[in-house]
Order: sequence, then structure tokens, then C-alpha cells
Amino acid sequence: MVAMSVVVLFFSGIFLTNSHVLGLLRSTLESTASVRTLNGRAEQLRSSTWTQVTDANYIANTLLATAPDSGGDLGALTETIDIATFPAGAGTPIQVRRDPDGMRTVVLAGDAALPTLPAVRIDVTSSWVTNGGRTRMRQMSMIFGRGGISGRN
Repeated sequence: MVAMSVVVLFFSGIFLTNSHVLGLLRSTLESTASVRTLNGRAEQLRSSTWTQVTDANYIANTLLATAPDSGGDLGALTETIDIATFPAGAGTPIQVRRDPDGMRTVVLAGDAALPTLPAVRIDVTSSWVTNGGRTRMRQMSMIFGRGGISGRN
């Protein structure tokens, strides 16, 4: 009876350890997928012109038109791109969101002052729901200058 108890405890420990390791592997897979998603969106922004980067309709209808390739490992992926003046000042910011169902929404459309400014700060955010039901989020921030990092007007 004592030997059986020891064997049961041993196998229970192995099972719990295995369960914990699989959870960590899943979390790592999701984290890697979210970073790849953010990097992909950043590269799309970098290859855009200044007038495209400061246009909410271009971001909604072109940049966020397709789901990212690496987003398949993320449950209920929501992407948000925020564009604000840098340094903070005049001008209405832009915010565009892509929901898990592919619906794109221009939350804030910006104004005519944004394309005339010398620089903007862009925040790209990915949020998703894990298998356990927890909401996770990753964010990347960049500063674009007109004629600078985007390279073209």
C-alpha cells in the first residue's frame, strides 16, 4: 500500500510538471506570434509613405485589410494602430482597430493638421485571449519623421 502511494505521488508529480511545461510552451508560442505580428505591421508602416501613414482610411483599408500570417496562433486577435503627434501637441490623433472577425473600425480619424506635422508617434498593439481565457497584450511604439524613417513623402 505504501509502495502504491509512492508510485501515485511520483506519477502525479510527473503529470503536474508536464502540464506546467505545456502551459509555458503555449505561452511562449503566443508571445512569439504576437511579436511577429507587431513586427509585420511595423514593416508595413515603414514601407508606407508619409501621407499614407497619416491617413486613417489607408491604415484601415490597406494595412489592416488582411489578417497577419502569424496571428493564427492567437485567439481572438485584436490589433490597434494609434498615431499621435510627437511631441504631444496640436492635432487630433488617429486610432484604427481590426477586430477578431476582420472588421476594421476607424475610432479616431485624425485631422488635416497631422500630415503637416514634422513627426508622429505610432503605437501598434496586439491583444488576444489565451486558451485559459486570460486577455494578453503586446505593444510596439515607433516615432516617424516626415521624410525620415518612412523615407518618402
